[in-house]
Amino acid sequence: MLFNFLIYTTITSARILLRNSFNRPDIQASGKAEGTFEILWFNQTLDHDSANSPTFKQKYLVNTQYYKPGGPAFVYIEGESPINSYWVTHGNMVELAKENNGIIFGLEHRFYGDSQPFEDWTLDTLKYLSSSNGVKDIGNFVKNVINPTTNKTFENTKWISFGGSYAGTLSAWAKEEFPDDIFIGYATSAPVLGKEDFYEYDQVVVSALGPQCANEMNSIKNYIDELYDDKTAFNQLKTDFNCTDVENDDLFLYTIADMLAYIVQYNIPASNPSIDTFCEGLIKQSDMKSKINHYIDQTNQLRNNLGFTCKSLEGYDSLTATKADNQSMMKPYIYQCCQEWGFWQTAPKQGISTRSKRLTLNWFYDYFCSAQFYGKRIGPSNPSLNNNRFKALNNHTPRTLWINGDTDPWNVQSVNNVQDSTLDRPIYLIKNGSHCSEVYPDDPTDSASLTDTRKKIRADISRWLNQS
Repeated sequence: MLFNFLIYTTITSARILLRNSFNRPDIQASGKAEGTFEILWFNQTLDHDSANSPTFKQKYLVNTQYYKPGGPAFVYIEGESPINSYWVTHGNMVELAKENNGIIFGLEHRFYGDSQPFEDWTLDTLKYLSSSNGVKDIGNFVKNVINPTTNKTFENTKWISFGGSYAGTLSAWAKEEFPDDIFIGYATSAPVLGKEDFYEYDQVVVSALGPQCANEMNSIKNYIDELYDDKTAFNQLKTDFNCTDVENDDLFLYTIADMLAYIVQYNIPASNPSIDTFCEGLIKQSDMKSKINHYIDQTNQLRNNLGFTCKSLEGYDSLTATKADNQSMMKPYIYQCCQEWGFWQTAPKQGISTRSKRLTLNWFYDYFCSAQFYGKRIGPSNPSLNNNRFKALNNHTPRTLWINGDTDPWNVQSVNNVQDSTLDRPIYLIKNGSHCSEVYPDDPTDSASLTDTRKKIRADISRWLNQS
């Protein structure tokens, strides 16, 4: 889903930082923030469709380190997680601001982190949580935020919205919705085409693994499905995976599939685990027991890197919370999936798969959108509303950058056809690129395709900013 559904929090490992939830489209930070930034609060409109709406305090960050009067304003849009100051001090956007004398803002999303309009998470309060309100929050912010160097609102300033994953979707939509206020939209790994039954996610995972590795995983998945009704054998399998703390058997199946998907979505070739370490080791195994043991070893390595148990990946405590929690993102995120996005990462009905056949669309709704978490059953989602409003893959808004990695399972829901690329609407597909891979700082291990894409992006931004 807009993230690895079940993986959560903020722990750094190599260049990845795992947050919470299933494979969401989320940017994972890669270290601690360094540099100068300030934490401030914006009086944001709660209901943009009401003339007499109350406001709430929306958290934002500002870094003026590279700003010169007349320079552009970059706004990093945080998605379905608390704002991370790393992104206003590091990475590709910061380099762009440095090169162009820009001021840097970071805007937290309503209902995530400290930007909580209410003390409680109920259906009466969560009704104000939507992508549409997120887009309007961005527009209101760029129109009214104070320039800390002048203590006035910005005038004649070129704004660049910058987002990855769900926030990339918001960035593209904000550029479309507010073309006179936002000069450039930057959308990386942005799943703008909402879809309920998102079986294509697993199809990309299969493709990224390669034929031999994917066939081995398909055999493992079938074997595990056959064990399901043998409770003694299945419970032993949960013990072997160190997942006895996950009581729901179907959720266990989702968890082990999601950990593999996470390795693919955030693949870093030089790390362990990675696609290479997983597949090279799996192919060497000669029997089913040793293959499953390798699967266990690699997922254990991932959890050990990040400091998680299976129970902490499950997110149950967050889903049952009724009080707003500035460190938890599972409940508001799942609410958005149930109500508007979908993006349920189901098992394909045909062909090879890494996911259990039990992970159906009905299972996702029955478990995640249930009364035990929200007081009553919610959903189903209606992604066609946003697809129609914001034109989904047919968004041709000028001066919008679209970037994807071809091994990122989310790229199939984004604008990724490089044959449609133009000077005014560049589309980049990074070979062997993972989720939001170009937003991170340059690294000696970066591929030629990744390095070249960053150079082209910088040239595009510079060219547009220098237009009169």
